[in-house]
Amino acid sequence: MSEGIPIRLLSELTGVAATTLRAWERRYKLLSPKRTAKGHRLYSQSDVELVKEVVARLQGGMSISEAIRLQRQPGAAAPPSEVVSQWPTFQRRMLQAIESFDEAKLDACYNEALSLYPFALVSESLVVPILTALGERWQQRPNGIAEEHFFTAYLRNKLGARLHHEANRKHGSLILIACLAGELHEIGILLFAIEAVSRGYRLLYLGPNSPLAQLPAVAHRAGAAAIVLSGTSAPLAEVKENWSVLQETEIPLFVGGRFSVEHKDWLKRHNAIALGCESGQAIDTLLNLAPPYTRASP
Repeated sequence: MSEGIPIRLLSELTGVAATTLRAWERRYKLLSPKRTAKGHRLYSQSDVELVKEVVARLQGGMSISEAIRLQRQPGAAAPPSEVVSQWPTFQRRMLQAIESFDEAKLDACYNEALSLYPFALVSESLVVPILTALGERWQQRPNGIAEEHFFTAYLRNKLGARLHHEANRKHGSLILIACLAGELHEIGILLFAIEAVSRGYRLLYLGPNSPLAQLPAVAHRAGAAAIVLSGTSAPLAEVKENWSVLQETEIPLFVGGRFSVEHKDWLKRHNAIALGCESGQAIDTLLNLAPPYTRASP
């Protein structure tokens, strides 16, 4: 792409939101893009590799400032203290906000993390651990159930708004995303859906407890290139009841979440690809087997 790479495409190639890329440019001078006559940023292939290298360092537990410092000094070694994760601090702040039922502080903490780090990393290192902690301790706390509901409701609203905003601007292949029959937990699939959108996919999102028997017809009518399902505690018997209709479709089937780990062999025998529970691995599998763009696509 001789004319340069727009920030939208850089975001899709690296999984780092455009707002975060601009923050890295503004705060840390990481990138120095060229500008079009209208002021739009244009990046090079070397910028793509640079961002990917920084993301790899972040995934290793470094702070953004330390990752960028080492990127500028390739021969430098990171002091052990700098490799200690910054996420416990974010987790502590977020839990304190939840315990106080303070949505303003909760939102400020979450937004700060998103301004500095890729969405997938924030989900993996902040959101999922908080959900796990709330789920494990609710019986030991007087307000434990209310705390878990407060955070889940906050996330559902926050993620839903982001998904709606981002999905309308994409031009890649359409994927149908839904929870398995009997599955009522949708935070995991919302996190996955937003990550999919960030990689260029368009979405048809149906949410929890979806009617499996209807999905093939819906996917064909919408022109979906793939069907992605998720389940944490979905009962296998209820899934089996309507699976025959699904496995007869020519549209590729993917299943993620704990269900795909516990029933991986069953899914393989019934023409579905198990994505597992790890978001990054799931997205990579989807990108390899059902990419958002063909070679002829922009």
